[in-house]
Amino acid sequence: MNLFRNLFVSFVSVWALAVLTGCETLGDGQAAGGPGVSPTSMVNTNTGEYLRAGEQLTIELLDISPPSKIEQAVADDGTITLPLLSDRVKAAGKKDTELATEIHDLYVPRYYKRMTVNIKRENRYYFVGGQVKNPSQRPYTGDMTVIRAIKSAGDFTDYADRRHVRILRSNGTQETVDAKAAIKNPKKDVPIYPGDTVEVPLRIY
Repeated sequence: MNLFRNLFVSFVSVWALAVLTGCETLGDGQAAGGPGVSPTSMVNTNTGEYLRAGEQLTIELLDISPPSKIEQAVADDGTITLPLLSDRVKAAGKKDTELATEIHDLYVPRYYKRMTVNIKRENRYYFVGGQVKNPSQRPYTGDMTVIRAIKSAGDFTDYADRRHVRILRSNGTQETVDAKAAIKNPKKDVPIYPGDTVEVPLRIY
């Protein structure tokens, strides 16, 4: 009888120890401290559009102590730098959600038990100038093309050269678009991104 009672007491003791160990938690921002800790976190983002070189980002690392706020432009090679990480992180070509998840996984659980990642994309504008009726800076709302950008600026003037519309990309590259052909064939209507400038030249007779 004593043998069964001792076995029962031992089982209860082991079970209680396991429960207490499993319930132990670390404070927000404290290092994870070892394997077997289940990370809990949130990832908040703004859009599902792909990030590009030159785009200005504000990255907030929250639910850690102290919180961190990083403001920087995506470099020409498409990367960003982050605290504690020796390697640069590829950002261009990824969606906000993809980058935020990757940032989270680089920190959790290696450095922190939990983390909330907020990504804000700044400079969300494009510019339309030259021979359009309302040259201006326009808010970028996504899914923008050269023809839509020109229409948002009041459309062409009577003196516009529609065959040689210049696009100055935010990364410094340039390209020329035949807007007449793009109107007829939407496949030639190239996309416009934040920070781009659409310049409609004067037609030379």
